[in-house]
Amino acid sequence: MSPKQKTPTPLPSVEKEDRQSPKRKPTLAELMQRRVATENPSPQWMDDAALSRFHLKFEVSESGCWEWTKGLTVDGYGGFWLNRTNRHAHRVSFETFNGVIEREFYACHYCDNPKCVNPDHIFKGTQKENFQDCMRKGRMTGPNRPWLSEDQVIEIINYINSGKSANDIAKMFEIERHNVYQIRLGLSWKHLHHRIKQRIFPIARAGWNRRK
Repeated sequence: MSPKQKTPTPLPSVEKEDRQSPKRKPTLAELMQRRVATENPSPQWMDDAALSRFHLKFEVSESGCWEWTKGLTVDGYGGFWLNRTNRHAHRVSFETFNGVIEREFYACHYCDNPKCVNPDHIFKGTQKENFQDCMRKGRMTGPNRPWLSEDQVIEIINYINSGKSANDIAKMFEIERHNVYQIRLGLSWKHLHHRIKQRIFPIARAGWNRRK
């Protein structure tokens, strides 16, 4: 009697494992399939043409982050031109693949990697939640990380109201000049904007307009 032959154990499908790996860059077709369908897309939702450009601008790291490889903002986030505006790439990604973020909310990173545009690494949070997340991760200091306390922002507003220039204020608090303008214009710390009395800084306004 011939010995009973064992059925060979099938080898794992490399293709299937690869599809499930968070370290593999998704194809453009996969991104299009994942995109949130909407009848009234927000300005930060990508159509087919925009998504094709987006797909060329990131690579997947060992951690699974989709790291932006093109232009970055001064605070390290990816910049993506969409609907005639340069937008934060991670927020565009969230709104395209997860849903709309209301204006009062932030697109925050679980991975603490500002270059990451992986929608699974991003969550919607309030200014307070974003601030607390920065506290937990130790990102409250440094010239390229303008995370300020409310007392510091009030102090900045007092300097704005006294007529001190944006350049001087930025040097005092080790932040960028545009961060001072964001406070002055109510683009950040909106709940304190009512304290602003000085509407124009004593510097060449035309120079600021050219920067926009």
